[in-house]
Amino acid sequence: MVALTAATPMVAPRRTGVWLVAICAVLVLGAVPRVVIGGTGDRSAALLALLLEVCVCAAVWLVASPRAAFVTALVAAVLLNVAAIRPRAEPPYDDRQALYKADQAITLNAGGTESVLPVWVEAQYSGDQPRFSLLVNGSAVSCAWQHGIQRIGVPVTGGGEVRLSLAGTPARDGDYLIVYSSAQQASIPLQADASGLSMCTNAG
Repeated sequence: MVALTAATPMVAPRRTGVWLVAICAVLVLGAVPRVVIGGTGDRSAALLALLLEVCVCAAVWLVASPRAAFVTALVAAVLLNVAAIRPRAEPPYDDRQALYKADQAITLNAGGTESVLPVWVEAQYSGDQPRFSLLVNGSAVSCAWQHGIQRIGVPVTGGGEVRLSLAGTPARDGDYLIVYSSAQQASIPLQADASGLSMCTNAG
């Protein structure tokens, strides 16, 4: 009976140590992927997030319990890692412009002599189809528009500069087209693999 009474006070410190190790493991495992895989900015953000998690977990530990601090660390690690995931369809671009009037135009460089110019665009419209159509160097082309960002293939003949504009009734507050442009944008041959492109065709 005496031996049992002497061993009982050791249970609480032992459980506290287990919870502390578990919390540290969750915090480290949650930060390691962002530190190792990410760039300089991602590493800085991961370290700041880790510092914030440590402070929050310490506060929850003191106010509530070690178990609550562990749950807090686990939830924070999951949420921060999910928030750090990059969008799957993130277009590489240096600039983006919105075409919302028929007298607007955007000029892109197509490069080669006969090619398809890949362009990242984002069509904004409220109905089933937008109230505008795309013009390439003044000629109408037919594109399969969809909501959100998409990569279209614009038919080009002769290379050089390509002028994109809209026909129909585009509007700033309703139907318009956002064009993403990049200095590294280049054309691809018609015979090349055009997988992933939504091809536009000459309307005529």
